[in-house]
Order: sequence, then C-alpha cells, then structure tokens
Amino acid sequence: MSAGYPGRDQAEPFEEPPPGVVLAADCGAKAEPRSAEDLRAENAALRRLADAQERLTERLLAGGDVPALIETLGRLIGRPVVMMGAGTGVGSGPGGTGHPASAPGAPHVATPVALRGIVFGQLVVSGSAEPPDLGDRLILDCAARLIAMMLHRLRVDAESARLARERLLTDILSGGVGTEENLVARGAALGCDLSRPRCLLVVEPSEPRSAGNGDPPDRRLVGGVADALVDQPALVGWWQGRVVVLILGAPAPSPKSSCANGRSDGELARAIHGSLKQLFSGCTPSVGLAPECARLLDVPRLYLEAVEILGTARRLGRAGAIISTDDLDLRAYQILLGAHDEDRVQRFVIDVLGSLESYDARHHGALVKTLEAYLDHNGNLEATAAALYIHVSTLKYRLSRIAEIGSLRLHDPGDRFHAQLALRLRRLGRGERFSHSS
Repeated sequence: MSAGYPGRDQAEPFEEPPPGVVLAADCGAKAEPRSAEDLRAENAALRRLADAQERLTERLLAGGDVPALIETLGRLIGRPVVMMGAGTGVGSGPGGTGHPASAPGAPHVATPVALRGIVFGQLVVSGSAEPPDLGDRLILDCAARLIAMMLHRLRVDAESARLARERLLTDILSGGVGTEENLVARGAALGCDLSRPRCLLVVEPSEPRSAGNGDPPDRRLVGGVADALVDQPALVGWWQGRVVVLILGAPAPSPKSSCANGRSDGELARAIHGSLKQLFSGCTPSVGLAPECARLLDVPRLYLEAVEILGTARRLGRAGAIISTDDLDLRAYQILLGAHDEDRVQRFVIDVLGSLESYDARHHGALVKTLEAYLDHNGNLEATAAALYIHVSTLKYRLSRIAEIGSLRLHDPGDRFHAQLALRLRRLGRGERFSHSS
C-alpha cells in the first residue's frame, strides 16, 4: 500500500504501522457491507441523539438537578428510568416522576454513570418487552455522561466548601485571625450564620494524640461526628488531634427540648456520643461540651477549657463519657490539682455562690453566712442556730431558701463539698471580682 504527498512526483511506501494499530483503509476493507436500511436507522438514531443532547443541555442550563434530567431522559426514550447507586434511587418515566414500575420479566438495561474512574451509580431502563434500540442507547450514554459531570461537579464543590469551612474553624480556634465581623462575613459567604454561636463540642479519641496539627485527620472519627449532626448548623474540623464542632443557632429553650434551630446542647452531645459508641466498639471517644458560647472570640478559651476538663476526667477514670465544662466536681478537682487560673477560680466560686450573694446584696440577706455556719457546724441545726443567734425554725427556712436559690442539695456530699471549697476560696480572697449586680 502506498500514498502520494502533494508536491511530490512519485509515491513513497508507508512504513509498517506499529503493533496494535489498524489503518482506516484496512478497517474499510474488512468491514461488512451495510444495507441502506441500516444506514437510515443509524441516521435516525443520530438525529434523535442530537435532539436529546439539545433538550438535556437546555434542562441543565435552566438549573435542572439530577431528578430533572432523569425525568427528561424518561420522556425522551419513552421508558421508565431510575438511577441506582449509594443506596438510593431517583426515577422517572414518560408520564411523570417516580420509581419505574416494570412488567414481570421485563428486560433491564443498565448504563454506568461514571467519570474519571468514579462510579456514581447506573441508569436502569425497564418496562418493555423490547430492548432499547440504538437511539435509546445513545441517548442513555449521553445522559449518563451529563449526570456524571454534574455529580462530579457537586462533589468537588462540596469538598471545596468543606475545606473552606474547616479553614474558617481553624482560624477561629487559633485566635487573632481577623476581627469577629471579618469571621462572620467569611461564614456568611459559606452559608454559615456565625453571628449566633451556641456551644462548642470537642471529641477526643480514646487514645489522645499529641497537641500538634501534623497528624492527618481521623476521617472515621470525623465522619461519625458528621453523621450525628444531620440538619444541624455547625462547623466541624480537625484541630490538635481532636474533632471540634462549633454549634450554630439559637439555644434550645430547655435542656430536654428542641428548638427550630436544632436539638439542645445535651441532645447533640448524646447523639454524637451514641454514634461514636456504635462506630468504635469498646473504645468510645470522649465528648467535651462547652456551653454558652456567646461570641466567636470566646471559642479558643472554651476549647482549652474543654480539653482540660477532658484531661481531668481521664485522670479520674471517666474517659469515654460526655463531660461538660460546667461539671463542678471536675472543676473542683482542677483547682485541687493546682490550677492557678484566677478566672477559672472566679467562675467556680460564682457558679456555686453567685446566686446566693446576689440575693443577699439585693435583700440585705444572710444566706451565704448561714450556709457557712451550717457547714462549719457539720450540719448540726441547734449548734448552727445558736452560732447565728436565730431560732431553729428560722434556720430551716433559710436552708430551704439556700437550696431553692442556690440550687444546692445540702444533703448531697458533692454539693456540700463544692460549697465548702467555694467558701474557703472566698476566705482566701480568690474569686473576689464577683459583682453583686450580676
């Protein structure tokens, strides 16, 4: 075989083609002759394909999603179509949407929906005793490519948004990266309302890692947390070997009820803990809850408090549980273990005695003095009443007011210990910055 080149007087032979390469002339020579009927059918199929491409593209440009494209596809081929994959199905047929109802024994044709080695599912056609013709198969292939590109774009967009939200949470946790207004604006661009942060959750693996950020995220742990936060506005990220969750939205009206913006803080912590308990059998991660996050600038401090309270709980054999930074037992242990943070001491004293001191300041009362005398006399009513120069019945009334206003169960050893520790810290002059106007 030879070929001529323009501008040359005589032909030169081609070299032998590389192995596996078949020349077009050879293909034509070996191809079987095709009838005029076959050519007409192929031309009709190509015309249908061109029309289908135009209609599918129009639907896509008009903002149609995957169900909309599948509905259009069903109308184009006149058969019910369903996309199967990831445990779900989206279907349509020539008369409307819904899962296809095929006749018993009807053949099914599946076309993979795939792009760049990623398989998103398959388009399944059923409902007719006749198999799809060439035009139907070409249209199916075209629709499958369009849907695959759409799903791939959605996956890329979702991953980009996830990374941007993680970077935003990292900047919030590190502190000093922009003003609060700046962070709120960045959140708004990502669809997150950061103007009302609600609480912080810190999930620590059963074997805590180092405090550095060099370790890769534990995607299994992150995924377990995300599964428990369906429909809950939040920022989720990996920070210093832990999963950190900033819950957004208004708080629930009570610890046992939900609100329009999601479940209560305690419910969210229990949902995450339950999800991880199923995922990590025998070694459940710990969940630290730091409630009452009033502003973004408080997040770094709340994170440190949650990490420290989790560490104290772990030292006391309470790993793998839900631990709140409001836990007075653990906060008392932190002080006993040598915590010299005056803010922490002040908050502990306020949480234990604050409501009583505020009441005394407003009503010229003596509830704190009564509590101190009662504890100093080991709960002896007669000795306490004598020390205060009051009748026992008056003492009983004051103790009932202490229990009501201060939420102190004086028969409970834990509450008595908290009160004694707070009173002694007050005697030592620690936690003196409490304002009676609060």
